[in-house]
Amino acid sequence: MKTLRFTVILSLLLVLLSGIALNAQEMTYNQSPMLDGMEGLPPVAERLPVNPLVVEPLDRVGVYGGTWRMGTRGGGDGALFTRNVGYEGLVRWNLEWTELIPNIASGWEVNEDGSEYTFFLREGHRWSDGAPFTANDILFWYEANATNTEVSPAPPNWMVAGGEVGTVEALDDYTVKFSFAGPNGLFLQRLATPDALAPVKYPRHFLEQYHAAYNPDGIDALVAE
Repeated sequence: MKTLRFTVILSLLLVLLSGIALNAQEMTYNQSPMLDGMEGLPPVAERLPVNPLVVEPLDRVGVYGGTWRMGTRGGGDGALFTRNVGYEGLVRWNLEWTELIPNIASGWEVNEDGSEYTFFLREGHRWSDGAPFTANDILFWYEANATNTEVSPAPPNWMVAGGEVGTVEALDDYTVKFSFAGPNGLFLQRLATPDALAPVKYPRHFLEQYHAAYNPDGIDALVAE
């Protein structure tokens, strides 16, 4: 099965600053050299969200290539790879690990008691095959995986508060709301950890064809192909 991943600005684009201005409209974006000459790939400007995330390097802009060596202890080190290669949740920690900052979500709102979290997604964010990433993808994760006992016997523990599993609602294509029966004060912090990145890893347009609840009569034919 083809794996779909986000086209992440951090890993695929080299950001060239125009002077000292940090306004996204005053920047020029170039792609990684490994993508040069790839057939069918739209121009960089057409692949970026309306308000792309621009990652400011701690020291300087890096260079492509080289060898990265590190040790692992087996399957228990899965989070190590997630943090360094696929750390693309709704929110993330800043470089100093002192505060949460926007990532796939451009911002969020929390009600007074921490029982409702509303996230605003970046319009124009896309999966690696060019399909739009929207709130419906997150809703698909919630309905088809997180709360589907045939797929997940138990819901994620960070989705439980007040003794109940929280709910997810797509308010529009780029707004998604998580609601809980009681305060879930560490919800944002948990979303920034490797074990809570699942909400943004399920491309609905691709995966629902392989899900019995969405394509009950067509899966056998897909498997036989």
